[in-house]
Amino acid sequence: MPLTTQEATMNHMLRNKVLNKIKTKDAPITAANGQPQMEILTALKQQLQLSPGIQVEYPVTWSRPKREMLRINFNYKHIDVFFEDDVLQLQLGYNGHFPVSNLAQVTLILEAVKEAMREEKERELKKDKVRSLLSRSIESKVKLLAQELKFDYHLDSMKTKLKLSVRINAQYGIVVDIPYAKFQEVLSGLRTLIQTIFELYGQGIRFKVTGIQDIRYWTSYKDGKQVS
Repeated sequence: MPLTTQEATMNHMLRNKVLNKIKTKDAPITAANGQPQMEILTALKQQLQLSPGIQVEYPVTWSRPKREMLRINFNYKHIDVFFEDDVLQLQLGYNGHFPVSNLAQVTLILEAVKEAMREEKERELKKDKVRSLLSRSIESKVKLLAQELKFDYHLDSMKTKLKLSVRINAQYGIVVDIPYAKFQEVLSGLRTLIQTIFELYGQGIRFKVTGIQDIRYWTSYKDGKQVS
C-alpha cells in the first residue's frame, strides 16, 4: 500500500531525526556471504531480544531480493537490518538504507526511533485536544444557528474538519465542510448560505456544486466566445 504524503513526510522527518543522533564516521561492518553474515545477525538478534516491547524476526526467509536479513517489529513499525554487497545496512520503515558501523548502533537507532515516536504521539495528543475544543465550540454555534433558523442537522467529526449536513426536506440537503483552521470564516457565512439555499429551494430552484473537470469549453461572459 503506497504511503500518503503525510506518512511519507513524517517518515522522512523521523529518519532525519534518528540519523542526526547516531552519526558516525566509523567504517561499516562487512562480512562475506554465508556463515559470517549469519553469525553477525544472530549476535544482533540476541542483543536486541533484551530490549522490551519489540519482536525480532531472524532469519527472514521471504526477503526480496534474497539476502541475510533481520527485522525488528514494534508499534506497527519495523526496522530491517541486512547485508547488501557484504555491507551491513539498516532501513527504517520504507525509507532508504544506510550502513551500520557497529551492532550497538542498531540499539541506539531503535531507542532513538522509540523516543521520536513518543514525541510524535505527545504532539498528536495535543492536536487532538485542540481539535476537541474547536469541535465543541463549532457544535455549540451550529446548534444555536439551527434553533434560530429551525433546521435539522448532522455533524461528522474528521481529522481536519467538521462536516455539517443540513436537511432541507425529506429528499434534499446540503453538506458544508468546516475546516478547523478556517472555522470562523466558514461560520460567519453559514447563516447567509443556509438562508439563501432554503429560499431557493422554496422557489423550486434546484442546483448542485459538482466537479467541472470534464467540461472542455466555456462561454466567456466578456464576449460570448468559447474559452478553455
